[in-house]
Formats: sequence, C-alpha cells, structure tokens
Amino acid sequence: MFLDTYYSITRKPLDHPLGYMVAISGALMEVMCYGIDNGFSTFSRDMENDPSLGSPSEIRLSYGNSVAVGTSPIFGVFAGLLVDRLPPRLMMLASTLFMFLGLWIGSVANNVEGVIFGYCLMASISCAFMITPSVTTTGTWFRRRLSIAQGLNSCGGGIGNFIIQPVTGYLVQHYGWRRALRYTSFFCLIGVFASIFSCKRAEPNEDSKEAQSDAIVKETGGLVVTHMSNIQAQSGTASQNDLIRKNSSGSMQFNDNPIITDASSNIHEHHTVGRSLVTEVNDADSLPDHNDLMYAVNTRSLSIVELIRVFLTKEFLANFFMYFFFAWTFFGLLWSVFRFYVSMGEKGTPYENATPISYSQAASLFTFWGASQVFSAISTGIIANFTSEPFIYILSCIGCVIMCLITPFFRTYALFAFSMSILGFCTAGIFTMMPCFLVKQFYGPNLGLIISIIFVGGCVGGFFSPVVLAHIHTFFNNYTPCYMFMAFCTMISAILCFSLLSKNKKCGMPFCSM
Repeated sequence: MFLDTYYSITRKPLDHPLGYMVAISGALMEVMCYGIDNGFSTFSRDMENDPSLGSPSEIRLSYGNSVAVGTSPIFGVFAGLLVDRLPPRLMMLASTLFMFLGLWIGSVANNVEGVIFGYCLMASISCAFMITPSVTTTGTWFRRRLSIAQGLNSCGGGIGNFIIQPVTGYLVQHYGWRRALRYTSFFCLIGVFASIFSCKRAEPNEDSKEAQSDAIVKETGGLVVTHMSNIQAQSGTASQNDLIRKNSSGSMQFNDNPIITDASSNIHEHHTVGRSLVTEVNDADSLPDHNDLMYAVNTRSLSIVELIRVFLTKEFLANFFMYFFFAWTFFGLLWSVFRFYVSMGEKGTPYENATPISYSQAASLFTFWGASQVFSAISTGIIANFTSEPFIYILSCIGCVIMCLITPFFRTYALFAFSMSILGFCTAGIFTMMPCFLVKQFYGPNLGLIISIIFVGGCVGGFFSPVVLAHIHTFFNNYTPCYMFMAFCTMISAILCFSLLSKNKKCGMPFCSM
C-alpha cells in the first residue's frame, strides 16, 4: 500500500512541477553542507591562536581545508555506486548525520589531527553523500528545463554562504571556534527537512507514457518527416538508402542534421530529442562503435571493460579535466579570500597601510559571494536554456579570470565586496553548467557513478590547492601570486570547454548545443 502510494506520487511525466520541489530539496541540502563546509577557513584562523591545539601554523591547518573539500570526490565514488541502488532520501539523511557528528567531534578535539579526522573528514563524507544524489535525482525529472532545474538546485551553495558564513564569523569572534562548531550544528535541521522531498521520478503508467510520447511525436514528427523526405530525394543509390535506414533507427547521423527517433519506442529517448551526434561520412567506420557505447551508457548498466572505454572518450575526458583545473581555483578561493581580507593592516605585510578588516567583517563578505551565487545559479540556468551550456561556462570562466587578476590590487571593503560578488557569480555559473553537461551526455543507469568519477578530478585541486597556496603565500609573503595561479587554472578549463564541448567555434557560438 505504501509503495503504491509512493509510486503514484512519483509517476509523473518529464518537466512536471513536482520536479521543482526535488530541485529545491537539493538546494536546501547544499545550504547545509556547503554553508558549513566552506567555512573552515573562518574557524581555522581562530585555531591558529588556540594554545590547546599547540597554536598550529597556517600550512598545518591548510591540510584540514584540503581534507574537508578535497577528499569529498573520493567518497563521492562510493556515493555514486550507492545512489544508483539506494533511495536518495536515505543518502540525504546519512549526509546530515555525518555533518552533525563531525561538528561535535571537531569541537572537542585536542589537536589539529583530531580536527582534521573528526570535523573535516566527516564534513567531506557529508558533502559526497549529498551532491551526487542531488544532481542525479533532479536530472530524472527534467528534459527541456534541465538547465533551469539544475540552476535552482545549485543555488543552495550560494544561500549557504549568504546565511551561514556570516553567522559562523560572528560566532567565532564572540564565542571561539569550539562553541561556534557546536552552535553551527543546529543548521543540520535543514538537511532533515530537505531529505523529505528528495525522490527519483518513476516511469509513468502506460496511459501517461502514451500521452507523453504522443506529445513528443507531435512536436518533432514534422521535422522528422520533412528531413527524411529531403534525404530520400537526394539519395539515389542503395548504399545511401542503407544509411538512411540506419539514421532512422538512431544508430548514426550525417550532414549536421539531427534525426529524431520514434519517441514511443523507448522511454529512455526523452533525453535524446534534439540532441545529435554529428559525424562526417568518412568517419562511418569508426563512429558506430562510439555511438553504440554511448547508447549503452544511456540504457543499461555497463561492465568494467565498457566503463574503461567510456573513461577514454572525448566527452568524459573533457568534463574530467575541466573540473580538474577549475577545482584549483574554486577551492583555492575558499581558502585564501578570508585570510587575504583579514591580513589588511597587518605589520610586515604589503597590506600594512590598508584599513584593518575584522573577522566578522571578512566573514560578512561571504554575504555578497552567496547572494551573487544564488542569482547566478538561477539566471545562468535560464540563459543557458535559450543559448547553450558551453557558452555560459566559457563566459563565466572569463569573468572569473579577470577578477582573479585584479583582486590582489584591492585594499578596501567596498572593492572586496565587488570582487566577491563577481567571483561568486562566475563560480556559480560554472558549477551550474557542469551537471548539465554530465546529465545530457551520460544520463541513464550509470549516471551516478560517472558523475562521481568525474568529480574525482576535482579531488586533486581540492586537496592540494589550499596547501600549494599556503606555501606560495609563505614564500612570497604576498597573495598576488596565489591569485595569478588561480586565474591560470580557470583559463585552462575554459579552453578545454571551447575546444572539446563546443560544436561550432567559428560562428553561432552562443547557440551551439551539446
């Protein structure tokens, strides 16, 4: 009885309004996880002056930030295996529990190692058990409005930074980092509430499925008939007719025109309407193997050998290394910006003549970061719905590069607020587009695992970026080289997207599709 009721609620057509509730639940989970996890630099600054921890150095504490944000993709691989087999609601609750336990274990730690393997490690596991279910669950509900839904889902991180970061800065300044960790655990109630609404879409019953298929066929049938008529008129040989039959079955395409298969034949093809694989005629010998592999990715669980083949495809490698390089920038920003701001007015630094900025003031700058992330996640999702995901991704990377290059020369609170707003907007735009790339290319029963493996690309940047930046700052006693390094990494990510994920690089770039 309970299962019948549950499936009656989730048996909805694609782009159903209920899917937005699922996206909002994912956003609330990000509010809790990222709002708390990204605030480690706020806690760590106070830890440097704590004798009970031995007054650890900046470099030592940077390993805590590396564990908190850098090892999450490793646990995400395990989470990706589970998300294809367990209800997302269960994983959301597990994520909330890990975060709650981590905050309380870290608050009673007597040394840096206790903080790292207590709070930081548990927070990392919490984020891993949140992000993959959030992305995959939202992806099951949408086809046409996928960019908008993922934008709504991704805005939670910005809201968390907007709300939780200033609160933690206030708590640390007035109560110390130990009590601040305990008080912050109350935000875990958000995760308990959000998990209630997390559920995957179930396939509609036969009547609903037929109605949905009829709507798709009605929308696309004219295009198919017109295009097939043109092909028949231009084809005069038996070999060309064979190619047309292959095109109509969805096995291959040519002439840069999409062939849309019969939507009523397979419910999995709802994601493939309007999405084509383009080839040249002289690639006819090699393309079917690739197409067959991608079709298998979208329709059935893959074997180990097939997964290895997927890991060597252009689509996988492009997404992997785009995230690999951008992670150096994003996690580096989370570590360095707070420390850069509070260093204003410090003796013996290049910033000793600047007006000092207190902990609470520096933490309040994350309000601008969070607000711009919320606006960006929603607005870039809407704009990408009318242009393309690669276009938004590249523009966001360019904006991030420019701001990284000029921020080291700022010295006032107002300019820092401007910097945080632009950086928050651009980084959120990048993160909003990444799940769209993955869902469009790798949807199906293997999506959770593939997303988790790609997120491992960010593990290197997330783990080593804070440590590398701490060493760079210690060596130069200046944050300018740190920002130069982050700008370089972001530019590499943009170049990879432009080179590998954009079909038309010469004209029509804003409207190129994946």
